[in-house]
Amino acid sequence: MEGSSISPSSSSLNISQCVILKLTSSNYLLWKTQFESFLLSQSLLGYVNNSTLRPQPTTTLRTGESVSEAPNPEFAKWVQNDQLVLAWLFGSLYEEALRVVYGLHTSQEV
Repeated sequence: MEGSSISPSSSSLNISQCVILKLTSSNYLLWKTQFESFLLSQSLLGYVNNSTLRPQPTTTLRTGESVSEAPNPEFAKWVQNDQLVLAWLFGSLYEEALRVVYGLHTSQEV
């Protein structure tokens, strides 16, 4: 499932063991093929291709006539997964490419 939470094995994976090419100005297609295959194997490709949509940070709770806002647990899972993918992305880039994506905050932005 694309939006599922990460597993302990996913979070401990070292990206350099799975994606051996780091992105340069001349190897984008090769790097992309490796990286997308890796993300697909971890059920996380949707975070970069935008098929896993970002949930709202809060959810509306209705109790009788009372309505309130509460943190959305699905949003917290999404942030955790997205930041893991973002860290993997950063780890698969050479410094020249990191300069280009500096300041981007989600894996889909990168």
